[in-house]
Amino acid sequence: MNCDGREWINIVVGMVLVALGLLFLVAQLFNINVVSFTWPFFIIVPGMLFFVGMMLGGKRAGGLAIPGSIVTMVGLILLYQNSFNHFQSWAYAWALVFPTAVGVGLMVMGAWSGDARTHRHGRGMVGWGLAIFAAGALFFELGVNISGFTNSLMGKIVGPGLLIAFGLYLIVRRSTLASRRRETKEPPANVPEVTPTIAVSAAQGLPESEPAPSAAGQDAAPATSPATASMDPPPAP
Repeated sequence: MNCDGREWINIVVGMVLVALGLLFLVAQLFNINVVSFTWPFFIIVPGMLFFVGMMLGGKRAGGLAIPGSIVTMVGLILLYQNSFNHFQSWAYAWALVFPTAVGVGLMVMGAWSGDARTHRHGRGMVGWGLAIFAAGALFFELGVNISGFTNSLMGKIVGPGLLIAFGLYLIVRRSTLASRRRETKEPPANVPEVTPTIAVSAAQGLPESEPAPSAAGQDAAPATSPATASMDPPPAP
C-alpha cells in the first residue's frame, strides 16, 4: 500500500473516531442512552470500510464490494428495525440481504473492475431480490398482519392504495401493449402504393409502352456517320 492509501485510511479512521467521540459526549451531557439506538452503526461502519478498502486496492480489490454490501445492508435493516421496533420484518427483510445486497455488490464490483457481465448479473439479482421483498411484505403485512400494521390508519390506507395502483398499472400496461401491436401491424400511411404496370402488361400480352423521347432528342437532327456518307451515290452529270 502506498503513502496515499495510508493517508486515506488515517483520515477515514480519524473521522470515525471524532464522530463517535462527539456522539458519546452529547450522550453524557444530556443523559441519553446512545447505545440503545446507535448500536446498528457498529455494523454499518465496518461494512462501509470494505468499500474504502476496495477504493484503495484498485480494480483488483473489486470483490470487497460483495461483503461490504452484505454487512452494510444488515446494519441498515437493523437500524430501521431498532428505530421503529419492527423486528417482525425479518420474515421478509432477509430478501434485502440475499439476493439483493449480493446483487448490489456484484453491480459495484462490475462497475469498478469494468466487467459488464458481472454488472448485468448483479442487476438481475437485485431485481429478483426486490420482487421477493415486495411480495413478502404484502403477504406478511397485509395478509398475515404479522406486526399489526393493517390495524393502524396508515395500514388501512396502504392496502387499498396498493391494490388501486397495481390495477392501474395493469390497465395502462395493457393499453400500451395493444397500441404497440396496432402500430406494428398497420402499414405506414405516407408510403405511396406502387402498381407494377410492366408486370401487368406482360401478363396480359399487351405491348409495353416505350419511353417518350426527350425534348433534346426531338430538336436534334440525326447525325450522319462518315461511313454512311461515303456510301451515297454520286450526283448525276
